[in-house]
Amino acid sequence: MSISGRVGASAELDGGGLADHLAALSATRDRESLCSAACLAAGELLGLDGAWMACRRRGRVGAEAEWLRPAARAQRLGGARLEELLLEVSQAGGPVVGTVGRQATVAIPVRVAGHLQAALVGAVRGGPAIDAQAIGLARLLGVHVSACLEMVMATTAARELAMLEMSSAAVAEEAPRPPVPADAAGPAPPARAGPPTACPATPG
Repeated sequence: MSISGRVGASAELDGGGLADHLAALSATRDRESLCSAACLAAGELLGLDGAWMACRRRGRVGAEAEWLRPAARAQRLGGARLEELLLEVSQAGGPVVGTVGRQATVAIPVRVAGHLQAALVGAVRGGPAIDAQAIGLARLLGVHVSACLEMVMATTAARELAMLEMSSAAVAEEAPRPPVPADAAGPAPPARAGPPTACPATPG
């Protein structure tokens, strides 16, 4: 796949559309919602026919979420193509553009703490050649999605840890306490002696 290609002619580079999509991404609270919002943002901002969030799970590459433009003849990218794009983007420092058949593609890396977590992949049939402005927009989108994913992963891990601690505490409280043996308490303390009584006087 050559590092050249095209993206959609209707790329929305206006500030309003970009701000709306960035706000929607920041408002997500789980990975599924984030992936769906990222595909929508990439599709509409870059004028794509289809967008997918590709990642590797259990040794296989697939799409976590997808977005397809209504009435567009978008051809879904198979697992082999997604794996190829995921590999290319892992070796690049930013978005990678290319062609698959009659479709132009763009792959945007999504990294957390320097490690590739996924690739936001888009495809479109025809259109003008990608320019520096569109590449910059794709890079910005990738950075923002990466930051949102890092936050989602951190909050999810914290939530799971809190639930685990609460569950462990509840189990500990419900567990029956073993009876204490009678001799375990030790010998009974001696009875306290009362005040001394005076001896009766002996008559002389």
